[in-house]
Parts: sequence; structure tokens; C-alpha cells
Amino acid sequence: MQLVRYNPDSAEWNPFALARRLQDSFDQSLQRAFWENGDTERFSINPQIDIQEDVNTITIEAELPGLTQDDFNIEVNNGRLTLKGEKTENKEVKQENYTHRERRYGAFQRVITLPETADAEKIEANYVNGVLKIAIPKKEEAKPRRITVQMS
Repeated sequence: MQLVRYNPDSAEWNPFALARRLQDSFDQSLQRAFWENGDTERFSINPQIDIQEDVNTITIEAELPGLTQDDFNIEVNNGRLTLKGEKTENKEVKQENYTHRERRYGAFQRVITLPETADAEKIEANYVNGVLKIAIPKKEEAKPRRITVQMS
């Protein structure tokens, strides 16, 4: 890791880039520790998600490349949406042949607390090209409504 001297006037100083380099260095150290000890346990993965909200719907998109619908499931319980599953490794390829490996395999779980305005009974999900899209409609009483003013 390269040391960077703090200079607030420098265009090169970027605390976010520094934090990312530290995280990458830490991740690499952990990987080396596992692989050097002969431990070939799978690393857990953490699917990346985006959450968007508009007047009618809360939409969650999760990146789940290389999976089938049988590899994950979605549950709603007590106002919490849980996405969990497992990405398994192709066992036909011998690990000794790898010179560089970044893809992760293993179990994952994401829990998202839903707002009280969410209608958990009407949630819909679809999975296309490695992206899971979950549409959570809002309850009718939570949606804004227009009030007509009467002229007297």
C-alpha cells in the first residue's frame, strides 16, 4: 500500500480513493490468509441492491448474476423483506489452475425493513438477465390524494 501525505490543496488527495485502497488491501490480506492455509471454504457474497421510491411503489433491484430462480428466495415477515440464497461454484474446474480469481461463491442474505406504507400482500418480483426486481406497492391510504375545493 502506498502512503499518501495529506495536502488539502492537492488535486490528488481523495479520501474515498484512500478508503477503497485500504479496503482492497484488507480483502487481499484475508484472501491470502485463507488460501495460504489451504482453506478453500467459500467466501460469502453480498448482492448489490438499489432501492427507489416513488408515489406508488418501492422498487428494489438486486444483482444476482449467474443464478437461477431456484438459487434464491424472498420472504416477507413482520415488516421485513428477506432475500437469501446461495451461489454455488462449478466443481468441475480445479482451483489449482487459477492465476487470478475475483468471483465470489457462497450463501447470502439481505434483510430490508419495509416502511409501514408498504403493502406486503401485493409484492411482485421478476428475475431477468441476472437482475431481481421487487416491486412493493404502497397502501392506498399512504398515497397522496387530491382534495377538490368546492366553491360557495
